[in-house]
Amino acid sequence: MARSRSKSKSASKSASKSASKSPSKSAAKPAPQAASAPPPAASSTPAPARGRHIVWPHVATVISATVLIGAEVFGAAFAGSWALATLFGLGFVGARVLDILLMLCGLAIMVQFVRSAHLIEPFTARG
Repeated sequence: MARSRSKSKSASKSASKSASKSPSKSAAKPAPQAASAPPPAASSTPAPARGRHIVWPHVATVISATVLIGAEVFGAAFAGSWALATLFGLGFVGARVLDILLMLCGLAIMVQFVRSAHLIEPFTARG
């Protein structure tokens, strides 16, 4: 007898669930639009690609770190070229050639730094 009562209760629960689901489905349908709006006029400014925007705090962080690291790298390049040119007696021309070589090394270091920083702090994010 207990089984028949539990079956009838479960049957009434399932019937009430199906009845409650059907009105919500019809309410979920969007209302038809009365008239379609005309297409917007073409503007002279291009739309942003896929909703990307610039994350300015990341850009400012990378620029600030680049200025700091760059001052150290290029300062060390000049000081190193002066010290090596004096040590080996390279003269004016030799010192300038060494300046150029060490500055190019410093530039390569800075490019690698900015590329690595860009991976950690991306400059753009999706909207």
